[in-house]
Amino acid sequence: MNQSTANIRHLAPTEFDAEVLRATNLVVVDFYATWCGTCRLLAPMLERAASNNVPAMKFVKINYDEAPELASKFSVTGLPTVIFFRDSKEAGRYAEVPDEVVLHAKLAAFAEGK
Repeated sequence: MNQSTANIRHLAPTEFDAEVLRATNLVVVDFYATWCGTCRLLAPMLERAASNNVPAMKFVKINYDEAPELASKFSVTGLPTVIFFRDSKEAGRYAEVPDEVVLHAKLAAFAEGK
């Protein structure tokens, strides 16, 4: 879980500002922990979603245990927490393991600006 995949980049906390807050495209950030069972359930769903999404949407993941300051800054209190960023600002979040259809619907709504 602590490694990048073909579609989702694992970020170190020091990379967050450059990769998320200064991004010109939409960014989906998955806050997870290796010990979190529901995070392990969500990971393959996000991987499939990322492989099917338009290039204008970037997917990244942040290990909660490696980034407590970021987790606090963005009020991440439960895992997994997926935060959607648009124009350097939080545009929405999802803090549970959704049904895969629900996840795709939330991502589509985010891409459409809803």
